[in-house]
Amino acid sequence: MQWIIGLLFGLGCATLAASPLDGWLLPGEDVRRVGVLPPGIVCAATRTASGDAEILSWRLTNEGQAAARIDEAAFGVCFPFDCVLAGPRHADKRCAIWHVWCGGELAWLYARRPNGAAPYLCVNLVSGSVGSYSIDCDATLAATGAHYRGSPVLHFPPLTLAPGAATSLVFRAETTAKRPDRDVMDFPRAAVVEVSPRSPFVGEPVTVAVKTAAGERRETKVFDRPGERIVPVEANGRRTFVRVNVLRDLRDILVTRARFIIDRQQCRKAGDPAEGAYVIYDRATGAQVCEPNVNDHNAARERLGMGCVVAMAARLSSVPEFRASLTRHRAFVEREIFDVRTGEVFNNVGRDNRWNRRYNYPWMAAYWIEWYRLSGETDCLRHAVRTMDFYYRINGASQESHGSFLPELAELCDKAGLADEARRTRGHLLAQADNILGRAGKSVSGEVALTGAMPAMRIVFLAQAYLQSGEPKYLVAARRDVPQLEAYLARQPDCRSGLQNPRYWDGYWFGKSRLYGDTMPQWCGAVVGEAGHWLAKASGEQHFAELARENLRGQLAAFFPDGFASCAGFTFKTARYRQGVGPFKPFMAPGLYPGERWDDWANDQDWSLYYAVRYL
Repeated sequence: MQWIIGLLFGLGCATLAASPLDGWLLPGEDVRRVGVLPPGIVCAATRTASGDAEILSWRLTNEGQAAARIDEAAFGVCFPFDCVLAGPRHADKRCAIWHVWCGGELAWLYARRPNGAAPYLCVNLVSGSVGSYSIDCDATLAATGAHYRGSPVLHFPPLTLAPGAATSLVFRAETTAKRPDRDVMDFPRAAVVEVSPRSPFVGEPVTVAVKTAAGERRETKVFDRPGERIVPVEANGRRTFVRVNVLRDLRDILVTRARFIIDRQQCRKAGDPAEGAYVIYDRATGAQVCEPNVNDHNAARERLGMGCVVAMAARLSSVPEFRASLTRHRAFVEREIFDVRTGEVFNNVGRDNRWNRRYNYPWMAAYWIEWYRLSGETDCLRHAVRTMDFYYRINGASQESHGSFLPELAELCDKAGLADEARRTRGHLLAQADNILGRAGKSVSGEVALTGAMPAMRIVFLAQAYLQSGEPKYLVAARRDVPQLEAYLARQPDCRSGLQNPRYWDGYWFGKSRLYGDTMPQWCGAVVGEAGHWLAKASGEQHFAELARENLRGQLAAFFPDGFASCAGFTFKTARYRQGVGPFKPFMAPGLYPGERWDDWANDQDWSLYYAVRYL
């Protein structure tokens, strides 16, 4: 099945001198209809000015003799945002970071520049219903999928048009300092729906708020069983909904997941280099997966998160098998991927460090911290400090990594009488923060161009440095990065996407599906929750604590009742990759790929559970 790309507007449409969409779309492109209309269906499109806004309208009429089904393959409206995050167009004044909410009769698109500055582009649905979105992507526009998200395509909910019947979608596009996820816009029947918390624990009250020009209405709900819920909402005469995920007790999630890891994800092959390691699990086949020649599928790197989770579960529960499994895992770590004398962390089994990947070091230090908190072995603290010493010797301060435990490590060293180790660790934190100050709001990575995790990680280190030193310059810099952080977030009334950092390449690198496309939640987005936690501590402002709560609880959607956890949850309906005329080799084979599913691999996602246990 293929999509046919059509022109947006037919003859006779009004010509506008300037459009709010100007400067937000890919050069040379415009909003367009995609899909293959069923026989008998006719589409009429119009575009008109309304003050400083534009009204964009599509009307489908069945002029045939038989009923016709309209689904995502038949019709969609594509907004080709310039969201290329590499090269000259990732500058603050060009690139569009977009967000979407498909809430039925209340739906919107919303885009910001990477620097977070207003005005924003808002595309609000004013008539009709949007049930889902897809991704349309020219895979030649960037070297990797991490550099280009693709364009959102908005769809009707599936519907059937009888002969003579018609339906329409009407949008209002404008640039404004208002946001559709927060502010009531200036058109008839405008409304904002909010829900808090999006991911409540069983029995915790949930507030659903509807805001209109006339005021605000609130309703409280309580759920007595875990699981995802769709809650219908009426908002200013428009039918919409909120999606919440009712959570089990956090300790139960932790213990259930740890049990799954030790039962199904620990390699038990005597003589194999991966013996004792925690590896990928494929729920479709029931088999373990360990591919030493594929970095993101080997027994090292991100998979250390499983070790941290099992160590936490061993400490917080009375299950003796956890400690026994973890001891076996530690033997693997010390034999294959860590040098206890130097603190060097290896990228693969066999002490293979042909790629001395800096990201691996903070994860290893976190592992040894959890071992110390479980066992009280002072050598584990020394391993953690030695790891971070090595990391900073290889210029770890030049990039942000998930190393937010430095204050905890220093404090543990103090309590254990390791004064010199505590001093070095505090020195590393200030050196990291000073390096960030010198980069003036920019990050560097050898693996991605620009992501929402980057400002979040800068904020974490800056807030921690302020708390340690009391020097205002660190808090000032952390606050200065908040607009960049917020550019990657929207407040959808949805447990999967609300206040979650859009990621769209991890399903390809870490998943069985090998699929680029929106993945929410994704564990790297948990650093947003970290940033909120530390900003709340540093500033005393509780709205940052709310950000931490909403983000980290939302991450827990990836953890299933049986203990399986998915590395990728695809939120789009379909993703169409095509080979255009861009300068790069396509990073995804042309074709149409299904979404709205969880990947079958449990791989790297356990870091989000680790952060949730630390900060919730």
